[in-house]
Amino acid sequence: MQQAQMLQGRSQAGLDLFAKIPWGTHICGFYKKKSDLANIAVRYFKTGLERNEYCLWVVAEPISVDEAERILEESIDCFDTYRRKGQIEILSSEDWYIKGGNFKSESVLKAWLDRLNWALGVGYKGARVSGNMTWVEKEYFKTLMDYEAEIEKKIGNYKLTALCTYQLEPYGIHQIMEIINNHQLSFFNGEYRFDGLNRYASMNLVGKMAASIAHEIRNPMTTVRGFLQLLQSNEELQNYNSYFSLMIDELDQADATISDFVSLARGEKPVVVEKNY
Repeated sequence: MQQAQMLQGRSQAGLDLFAKIPWGTHICGFYKKKSDLANIAVRYFKTGLERNEYCLWVVAEPISVDEAERILEESIDCFDTYRRKGQIEILSSEDWYIKGGNFKSESVLKAWLDRLNWALGVGYKGARVSGNMTWVEKEYFKTLMDYEAEIEKKIGNYKLTALCTYQLEPYGIHQIMEIINNHQLSFFNGEYRFDGLNRYASMNLVGKMAASIAHEIRNPMTTVRGFLQLLQSNEELQNYNSYFSLMIDELDQADATISDFVSLARGEKPVVVEKNY
C-alpha cells in the first residue's frame, strides 16, 4: 500500500516483529490462547498510550470488556489516568461491529474515521485501534474479508494504525491465506509463532501454505499448457511449432521448480537426479 508511505511520520507497533511502522498500516495477528491475545494487546496499546496516541480496543471472546480493562490496568503504568482522560476506550464487538444485530461495513469504517478525527482534533498524534474477530460467524467470513480489503485500500490515507486479531484454530489454510492477503503485515503469536515453534509444527504450517500457493499458480499454468498443445496441433501454425515446444518445456520446468519448493517447505528430502551433459 504505497499511500501509507506518503503520510508524514511513523509510529511504533510495540510488537516483537515490527519496530517503526508508517501511519496507515493494517496489521493482522493470529493467536491461539487467551493469554496470547492479552500479551499482544498489552504491548500494542502500551506503546500507543506512551506515544500520545488515541487507543480503541474492540473486544470479543475470549476476553470481555471488564477483563480487558483489568489486563491493561495490571500491565500498564498510569492506565487509570489514560482511561479517565479518554485516551483509551474498550468496547464490545456488539457495541461496535454488530449494532442492532447487523454488521454494516460502511458504518464501521465511518466510525473508525470519526474516532480518528476526534483524536486529531483534541491533540493526539493519531489513532491506534484493534478489533478481535471471534464474533464473526462462518457464514459472514466473505463479508468480513470484503471489509478487511476495503480497510486495506483506504487506511493508507490516515494517521491510523489498525491491528486485527484472529484466533487461529477455527480457520483452514485457505482462509488464513485470504486473511493475510487482506493485511499489509501479519504475524503469529504464542504456540504458532514461528520463532517459538518446534521444527515439525513450523514446517507443517509452512508446507500447507506452500501447497496452497502452488495450487493457485499451477491452475493457470495448466490452462496455458493446454492451449499451447492445441496450437501445436494446428497445421497452419506448424512454422511456430519450435516456439510452442520451447514454451511448453519452460512451463514444465517451472512446474518442477514449484514441486521442489513445496517439497522443501514440507521438510521432505530433495530428489537428486544425475544428468550427463
